[in-house]
Amino acid sequence: MSEALQILQGKKNNKMTKVKKKNKKVSIKKPVTKITKVKSVKTKSAPRKIIVRREIVFLKPVKIVTGKVETHFIITDERKVPIRKMVQVSKFFPNNNVKENYIKSPSLFFSYAVMKSLALIIILALNALSLSNIGTTNSYYKDIEASNGNIYHSGEIDFTLTNGEFLPTTSLLNLGVGDTATKEITINIGDSNPFKYLVEGKNFTGDTDFCDALNAKFSVEGTEMYNNSLSSLITGETETLDSWELILTMPTTLQNKICNFDTEYKGSQTRHDYPLMDGYNDTETVSHKIFSWGFRINKIYYDVDPAHGIEGDNEWVEVYNQTDTALDISGWEICDNNSCDTTGADTPLIPAKGYGVITNANSTWSFWDIPSDVVKIELGEDIGNGLSNSGDELILKRPDGVVMDEMNWQNDISVWNPGSVDVPEGHMLGREPNGYDTNQPSDFIDLAPPTVLLINPNQSGNQTWYWTYIYNILWNATNPNGPDSDIKINLYWIKDIDQSQTITPADETLPIATDLSNSGTYSWTLPGGFLGYIWVKIVAVGPENPMLNAHMISGKVWDPFPTEMWSIDREMVMESIIEMMNPDIAVDEEDTTEENITEDVTANILEDTSSSSSDSTPATTDMETSTDTEILADETVGEIETVEDASPIIVPEVVTEILEVVETLVSTELIEPQQPVVEETAASTEISSEPQPEPDTSSADSAPSVPVEPTAS
Repeated sequence: MSEALQILQGKKNNKMTKVKKKNKKVSIKKPVTKITKVKSVKTKSAPRKIIVRREIVFLKPVKIVTGKVETHFIITDERKVPIRKMVQVSKFFPNNNVKENYIKSPSLFFSYAVMKSLALIIILALNALSLSNIGTTNSYYKDIEASNGNIYHSGEIDFTLTNGEFLPTTSLLNLGVGDTATKEITINIGDSNPFKYLVEGKNFTGDTDFCDALNAKFSVEGTEMYNNSLSSLITGETETLDSWELILTMPTTLQNKICNFDTEYKGSQTRHDYPLMDGYNDTETVSHKIFSWGFRINKIYYDVDPAHGIEGDNEWVEVYNQTDTALDISGWEICDNNSCDTTGADTPLIPAKGYGVITNANSTWSFWDIPSDVVKIELGEDIGNGLSNSGDELILKRPDGVVMDEMNWQNDISVWNPGSVDVPEGHMLGREPNGYDTNQPSDFIDLAPPTVLLINPNQSGNQTWYWTYIYNILWNATNPNGPDSDIKINLYWIKDIDQSQTITPADETLPIATDLSNSGTYSWTLPGGFLGYIWVKIVAVGPENPMLNAHMISGKVWDPFPTEMWSIDREMVMESIIEMMNPDIAVDEEDTTEENITEDVTANILEDTSSSSSDSTPATTDMETSTDTEILADETVGEIETVEDASPIIVPEVVTEILEVVETLVSTELIEPQQPVVEETAASTEISSEPQPEPDTSSADSAPSVPVEPTAS
């Protein structure tokens, strides 16, 4: 760098100054802006060396200041260097604003030239090969071809479907004999090119017999395209792009069935008249599911109040048979959201339009008035793991595990979110009307048992009613779920068969009247033939029969022997006793004549028995008309039964003798019907189910004098 500065300092008036130093020749010229190419020259005197001209060009303007003169310059340096040896850069200017151009080695230059030549040869060879593959080309001198006014348009076959719902929903979920379910499927064509299409049923699952039995009617824009078995569904081709109507009909009775299926719409272009699905095409599918009628969860009693038992043991689920056929529920599963229980193999059939009640313990039956045709199903364990008051799920499954019905309430969201409403303690969730199913939580509503009051007979237990007298039963009932007029009243009377003065399973319950209004009075003629205590029972039943009910039982009513009536019409009293003992006896009225020997015998027996009622000596009858009648008299008359002190009922001795006579007559007729005397005896006694003549009275106040009701010892 110092050498260069010295050269520059010796420059005057911008003229070139030459400095010789050894083999170097340094020329300082005026600044230039163009870079001269590097040249390479071989020398004769030194074949192993070359002269390399190196131009050092300032990349940035360099200022050399001598006084007030600024000079820009280029330094050219030529020197001889050995071959294959890199020329070292002069360190005139050690900073980085110098660019050097030089050739490192002739061998490298030669290699570079060879590569360029080789590349050129390859390019020419490839072009020659390409040209050799060109076929014949026709050309016409001054030929002009044109196609004007063209419009190019790209189209497609594309459509979508809108799948409606089967209506009515009740038919969709509970299809019965003769029921129909209808739905609409709409084709949306958008910007699609014109197309033709057909509809075909696919992917049938569930119960194939149900799918086969269903009749499908498929129409588009009022034109019927198919009307036959659903499982064979396929329509003809059409270009009508409108809504389709699918009507399913149940022509036969099938229960607890499911059919799943798809309808596949296959369309393709109409242009060029290609076969269907050739050319541009599109296929769209919609799915369907339909249920037959059958068993449905109808009521759930999960929050037990003290008046109806305890949680777990006395929870119950009511199942309703929607169909017109008795159905088998044995082997079915009832599940909550935790576990399942299976009904027993010996479970009776649930009647058509009837009910089955599933519970843990048989104690449940004592808390509710359950009609005899309701099937009682005892699991012996809690339903699931017990029905939760805060929310649970119920599932009803066929023996093969197929779910036929399910629901949930309150906090449980297994089926619906939210589930059915919560109900207060003692209330129940129930469908209204029975079996109504739209697969919505609103299908189940809060139901409370009705309230009922039996006004007469009252609860005191101090009343006495007499045979054949008319008594007014008075009541009132209210309905918390709707109009009181929806309540129906059923009246029953209970006979104290075991004479325990309490109602036990041994006692007999008989109907008085049914389907009465919620409030009113019923005039009842007390039947004859029973001696002892009776009760009157009233049952108020809501329209959601049978478990939504309430009942009330009167205090015990004393039903004594009609002493005064006996003195007036013994025949009527006898008929009442015979009917009570064997109501199946039918007597022809024409055979009851005064000449009938058996009638005379019976009358004499009763007359003698009446005259001896004040004595404790056994009464006998002296009959000598025939051997048969003597035997009959001996068999039918005996000692008077005595009433033990422990018995709460005092039966007059005359009644005991009468009962013995009647019992002998009835039993003899049944055992030996071939004996003429017995046949005449049976024929001589008329049993009638028609109301008997009554004394002119309408209340217990005008009753005749009778023995006082006994007190328990």
